[in-house]
Amino acid sequence: MQPLAIVCLEGLLVDGTDLKASPPSRHGRVIYECLKGQYQVLIVTCDPSIELARSWLKREHVVGFGTVLSRPDNTILSPIDWKVSKIREMQSEGWPVGLYVDSDPASVRAAFLEGVPTMLVSSPRFSRPEWRPDGERGIKPWEALVDTMEQEHLLKVPEV
Repeated sequence: MQPLAIVCLEGLLVDGTDLKASPPSRHGRVIYECLKGQYQVLIVTCDPSIELARSWLKREHVVGFGTVLSRPDNTILSPIDWKVSKIREMQSEGWPVGLYVDSDPASVRAAFLEGVPTMLVSSPRFSRPEWRPDGERGIKPWEALVDTMEQEHLLKVPEV
């Protein structure tokens, strides 16, 4: 039996979380194409509409995956707990889960703690917390800017 790769749609294949408007990610498609040659790919999405997820995949010509699972609206499980439940479900059905791929560090950590090899895909455009889609926006207070500049300056000063 071919090992299973569980791949999260948002943040990996989709550049964002809005399946109606988000474009595909450049790096995600390359990773997906490499994975589907070695694994049976299961795609998971936190969007409750499996039809919308399938429509996005069809529109972007993503083929070769086994199935798509979507997180129901009425679940009491958090997105991380739901993803871990899918890992456990696949393992209980006898599937060897060979890899879990996601852009959410907390989900990757949870899968890793389940004993599954993981891959965290991180976009450099999210390297600073304020650049993330869920990051805090707005004008920084002057004191915060001064503190940041002082910290950066101290890091550049050689130790004596």
